[in-house]
This record gives sequence, structure tokens and C-alpha cells, in this order.
Amino acid sequence: MKFSYSKLNVFLTCPLQYKFKYIDKDKIEETTDAYSTYLGRGVHLALEKLYENKHKDLEWLEIMWIKICNDQIKEANQKSPEIFKDKNTQNMFRNQGRKILRVFYESNQDQFQHPQHETLALEQKFSTQLKEFTLTGIIDKVEKVGSDIFVVDYKTGAPPPQKDVDNNLQLSFYAVACRKTGLALSNIYFCMHHVKQNVKIYTKRSVDDVKKLYDILAEVHDKIINNSFEPTPSKSACRFCGFKQYCPVYQKEIENEQS
Repeated sequence: MKFSYSKLNVFLTCPLQYKFKYIDKDKIEETTDAYSTYLGRGVHLALEKLYENKHKDLEWLEIMWIKICNDQIKEANQKSPEIFKDKNTQNMFRNQGRKILRVFYESNQDQFQHPQHETLALEQKFSTQLKEFTLTGIIDKVEKVGSDIFVVDYKTGAPPPQKDVDNNLQLSFYAVACRKTGLALSNIYFCMHHVKQNVKIYTKRSVDDVKKLYDILAEVHDKIINNSFEPTPSKSACRFCGFKQYCPVYQKEIENEQS
């Protein structure tokens, strides 16, 4: 069975949401695109462009953001026009992205010309095996500083506690991909870079972490095979779910509130 981190995370968040999204996808329509989705996607793309040619300056980056921003708004208007339905929201989107990128550039520009700081890969796709499972994904950035390798994942949300990063399964996906290329986990640091706050949270991965990931995948696989898709509602999960109109638990909750 093939897993991406996002696919696994959907199941761990709510198995019924997984069924709606991946098994019943030809029968029902998802409505999940949101402001934050387009902001994250746009910032990722701008940083990729920046690191493709690290000698660009801040003015170039801001001009690039205007183009990316306009493209994101255009795409959203075609798919989910309610997201950027007024000029104020569009201007907020432009200004928020520009602020994030300015902070990032000003905080990290010293790395661009550092002789020991080398970008090895950007938006690196991978497809690799963990026993019977195929793991797929995209790593935002891989860089080398001296003899150390840093695998970086950009985030536009609020920084989580260190323990959440230490247990993050997305970084364990990356660890499997790195091991398959022959890199030793002892030489790799995994970093979640929260670009809004310019906060970098570092962690390591071990063989035990890879085994833990495998056990979780095996458990999820068994539940999928056995058609076990019990909903696990929560305020945070249901708020961003694109299948609320199909979920009996959510609809029951609405009925209870109305009554």
C-alpha cells in the first residue's frame, strides 16, 4: 500500500474522513481549500524560487511574490471564489505573504553566500519502501552545513512544542527517504522552520523512530483492509474538514445545537 504523510495523517485525524477523501472520492466532493492553504502554497513556491538562485535580492523576491500571489488568487477564484471574495481579503493575503518573506530573507540572507552552506535539493520528491509500504512525499529543502545535513520543512502555522516535533511522523517519512539514499541518520538534523515567526525547531530521528512509523502504518493498513472507518470528531478536526455535509456525526451535532 502507498502512503504519503498527508494520507496517513488524514486517517489518524479521522478514519471516516479518510474514507470520504480516498475511497469515496468519485462519489462525493470535498471542499477543503482555504486561505491558509493558498498562503502556505504560495510561500513555499516563493522560497523555492529564492533558493534556486540565492543571489536574488529582497526586491526581486517581493516582485516574485506579487506574481505568485496573483496566480494563487486567480486559482482560488476559479475553484473556491468565496475565499478571496473581497479586496480586503486579497490585500491581507498579499501583505501577509510579503511580511513572511521579508522576515525570512532578512533573517537568513547571511546563509546565501556562506561558503560552508550548500543547498543540496529543493522540493525533492521521493518514493521509497519501508518493507511492504511505499512512502511518497516532497522535502522542501535539503542543505549541508559543514559535515551536517539539514532536512528542512517550511511551516506557515504557529510553532508547536518541541515534543510534537520530536514525534512528528512527517519527519519520520523524510528519515526513511534519507536512509534509502545511503545517508546516516546520525549525521542528519530535521528542522521545522516556521517562517511567520522565523522559528526553527530541530530534532533527530533514529532506527527506533522508523520502527515506530512502520508499526503505525501496519495498524492503519489493517484497519483500512478491515473497512474500519469510525469517525473521531473533534472541534479542531471538524472545523477544517471538507466533508462535514456527509458526516453523520457532524450532522447530528448540528441537530443537537439547533434543538
